[in-house]
Amino acid sequence: MNILRNAKPLIVRTSRLLKKSICCVASRSVGISVSRHSFGAVRILGRRKSSRTTAIPRECFVPPGASQYAPVSSSLRPCIWSFLSSLQALPSFSAPCEPIRSRLLSSWMIAASFLGGLILGGPSVSWGYEEIVVTSGGVVTGSVSLKGTPPPSRIFHMVFSPNIEFCTRVSDGKGNRLLKEFRVSEDGGFQDVVVAVVGVEKGKRFDYTPEIRLENCRIAPFVTPVRNHHPFSIVNKDPVVHDIQGYTLEEFYTFAMFNKPMLPESTVAKEIRLRNGHYLFRTQCGVHDFMQSWGMAVGNPYFAVTGPDGGFTIPDLPAGTYDVIAWHPYMKVRVQHVTIPADGNVTLNFQFDAAEVDIPLYSLQTGYRLEPALGLLNLNPPSVERQVP
Repeated sequence: MNILRNAKPLIVRTSRLLKKSICCVASRSVGISVSRHSFGAVRILGRRKSSRTTAIPRECFVPPGASQYAPVSSSLRPCIWSFLSSLQALPSFSAPCEPIRSRLLSSWMIAASFLGGLILGGPSVSWGYEEIVVTSGGVVTGSVSLKGTPPPSRIFHMVFSPNIEFCTRVSDGKGNRLLKEFRVSEDGGFQDVVVAVVGVEKGKRFDYTPEIRLENCRIAPFVTPVRNHHPFSIVNKDPVVHDIQGYTLEEFYTFAMFNKPMLPESTVAKEIRLRNGHYLFRTQCGVHDFMQSWGMAVGNPYFAVTGPDGGFTIPDLPAGTYDVIAWHPYMKVRVQHVTIPADGNVTLNFQFDAAEVDIPLYSLQTGYRLEPALGLLNLNPPSVERQVP
């Protein structure tokens, strides 16, 4: 019953967020009259029934006597989806309501993906993924785009790190490394977005082992789906030492998972161990702070990471109805509902808005603070890649 222990903290936090969101909405009189405890309708934690008018249909309430952490039945699934959709459709609020709503949606939808069918699963909910031979599977193809001007790259002065002669092979030619966290093509294609299908109980073999590569003082890929309690490969192709630190994240808190010094040209396998209720993973080099990457936990093999054009393909998906999420480390989660017919091909497109990105002032640097001093180093020009803002 480990999955119940993992699920409990995440569901509790989501319930608290939703209760706050409901109170904010009600207090601002936007036309939705709800009880303070209306989340008992969908959270599967409480059994209270609201005595006031609620936006959630009465049939969505968990019946008395239901198990505290019982799986959501197929009859409740449309209710949950309808309520989440109504939250997405709500107008923007002044602080603190809008941050609460944003955190609520991200927490709930990624939680659903991490639990792999426990919450938003189909009519027959199982407690784990089962490998079968898929026949007449469908394909989901599509693209992810970013609307608006992407945020600028983060600037790191390489004079603060060792191995500057080697690491400046990828730089702006002035002794600085640019960390490009938003890679967007000319036509708006958004790279490094994880697209994952939620609620797949049975399907193709799940033999995925994630890997990150350390090359030219850079971690690639920037975004990597990971599997909890499974191996994670780290490959150092550089002739210098790196110190890879792995972290497990939840909302605004970061906890250390492992710290592994990487000798030159070596390979090491570590195990992903996310804390209970966590679903995000982050790595960085303790020696070179500009080496960073992100990961998201997945519970089945039906996922993809968008390429340079923002495109993705997820094949061999058993026929059925699913929820599909799109996730980027700095964006609100996007979600769509899709039905896959046997031998069918479904197109699904997601769009993010650059206006939603909230970068802290300490990370948003538009100038070179140490440019005069760096000019005295007489560095060799970058031989691998000359970066431009």
